[in-house]
Parts: sequence; C-alpha cells; structure tokens
Amino acid sequence: VYALEYKVILEKKVTEKSSREVANIPKIVLFEYFLFIFIFINLKLNFISFKYINIW
Repeated sequence: VYALEYKVILEKKVTEKSSREVANIPKIVLFEYFLFIFIFINLKLNFISFKYINIW
C-alpha cells in the first residue's frame, strides 16, 4: 500500500515537472499528438484483431 502511494506521489511529481517543461508547447499541439498516438495504437490493434478474425 505504501509503495503504491509512493508511486502515485512520484508520478504526480514527474507529471508536474514535465507539464512545466511542456508549458512552452501549445496545449492543442500536445492534444493532437496524443490523439495521433491513440488512433495509431487503435488502428494497429484493430488490424491485428481483424487478421485473426478474418481466418474464416
């Protein structure tokens, strides 16, 4: 339990630090970047599952 809490605190610190560093980059660009990664991963997963489903 303590390790989990420590990890959460660590992650919060890391995200705070990175958000300060990222503050220079416009939020919209960051959002588009994450959206692109999300769509790319989804397409990859869909493609893999589609290949396996399409055996019949």
